[in-house]
Amino acid sequence: MARTAPLGQISPGKGAARLARVRVKIANLEQVVREIAPDCDPNEIERDIEQLLPAVIALRESRQSVRREELVRLFIGDAAPRPVDIVRARMQAEARKRVFSGTDWATAAQIADLAELGQKNPSGTVNRWKQQRQIFALHVSGKDWYPKYALGENFRPLPAMAEVMAAVVDWRAQRLASWFEAKSSSLSGQRPRELIATNPQLVVDAAKRVVIAEAHNR
Repeated sequence: MARTAPLGQISPGKGAARLARVRVKIANLEQVVREIAPDCDPNEIERDIEQLLPAVIALRESRQSVRREELVRLFIGDAAPRPVDIVRARMQAEARKRVFSGTDWATAAQIADLAELGQKNPSGTVNRWKQQRQIFALHVSGKDWYPKYALGENFRPLPAMAEVMAAVVDWRAQRLASWFEAKSSSLSGQRPRELIATNPQLVVDAAKRVVIAEAHNR
């Protein structure tokens, strides 16, 4: 059987104050043992106590660790990390692929060039349109990409875009892009992006109906 470490080798990092308190308790324990068994050799008593002490300390620390774990479980309940939802991730990737393959997209610099916005911070004008919710963009690979169907012949935002975005104010850009790309029963099976320039009010009304339907389902 392996020998237990002596007192001088117990938890050297715990600090001198703690070690001093332990030694006082050991001295008191030795005195009690001498009173109970006066015929025992004092040196054997001290040696036995020093050999027993590490096991006692380890047991106490183990119990404290268990209590901490129980306290953590009390606060977090059954929460646990879940594996990546592969199906959901694949669906999101396919949705994004459809969004980007369904229409043309342009950066702020490209739109500024097409709109001939001038040489002085032309991209800033396009970014301002986004901030004013006249148009939206998807952020991919460090750049904002704007859908060209949201622009008129002069490469400025179509007025109906602001109305749609006002109706679906809580939607993020990805959901908005997906909605424009999906076929809609409210539009006789056509996509909102296909009608935003030619029949804008129909698209605005369709967006409002979606919001109303979602509110009723909550």
